[in-house]
Amino acid sequence: MEIKIDLQGYGENLADLCSKVEYTTILHDQPGKLNLFVQKDPNGELSITNGLQVKLTVNGFELFLGYVFHVGMDDEETFKVDCYDQTRYLKREEIYLTKEQTASDIFKQVCSEAGLSHNVKTSTNFMLTPYLHDKKSLYKVIKWGIDQNLINTNQYCFIRDNFGMIEFTDVNSELTDIEISDDQLALSYKYELSITPDTFNFIKVVRNNYETGLRDVWITKDSETMAKWGHLQKLVVADEKESEEQITALSDSLLMLHNRETRTLSVTALGNLNLKAGNGIILKLDRLGIIQNMWINKVTHKFDKDTHIMELELFII
Repeated sequence: MEIKIDLQGYGENLADLCSKVEYTTILHDQPGKLNLFVQKDPNGELSITNGLQVKLTVNGFELFLGYVFHVGMDDEETFKVDCYDQTRYLKREEIYLTKEQTASDIFKQVCSEAGLSHNVKTSTNFMLTPYLHDKKSLYKVIKWGIDQNLINTNQYCFIRDNFGMIEFTDVNSELTDIEISDDQLALSYKYELSITPDTFNFIKVVRNNYETGLRDVWITKDSETMAKWGHLQKLVVADEKESEEQITALSDSLLMLHNRETRTLSVTALGNLNLKAGNGIILKLDRLGIIQNMWINKVTHKFDKDTHIMELELFII
């Protein structure tokens, strides 16, 4: 396995000095991260400073392009270097007004204005109402559009960096034919069922009524799961401009999305460079009786000499 790490301004392959290399992607909220554990350069030519560009390729496969954001050094002069891809720059906070546009259009507008390379692989069609985002990160502005689109259409979109290009896509477009099973790739696993924190069986939507001075209330619930799990309530404040039909559809959609157990699976497996957060895989675990598609919420690729292991957190849509 040929690992090459190109550090801006350093003429050698930085991988030759690394005792450990880890690359992690998470489906939402966090940029792709490359952790490097770098030994002292015997020639004294290595200088690592924040802002330098870093590229990671494995067997010629372009895996990561980003920038140094943190450098630490211990008493043995071993560097701990944290690098992030360009989605890190979406943490910038702004006061931002989105117009009547789709989630994918919001993504394009935000990235264009921020000067970030981007591409829409899968577009959305649902038109969102104008909204003022007060002191929100650019990522949260994009995520707001993604969440509103999901609630209204059940289209599960996300963004991620692909070697310097931020992509807007959805999970159905990212399903692969890669199989992880007891006898293929999987080394160990842990399976969990949960009704916290994202399970709700009682949806209450309220809307300000300026004519009466009160709040109008809409409730959608599932009595069957309430009998089993108890009263798990989600409260949503609707825009006063939304109609009764829109609010009813919103309440129904939220119940459909959240009225179920969250099933997650953690798997340690032999590495596959094609897998990032958001990709879907075929999972076959005979001991658990599981044969189905699952999607990656988080994956860490670990490279150590000639080994490549990945740790996956999977979920079911």
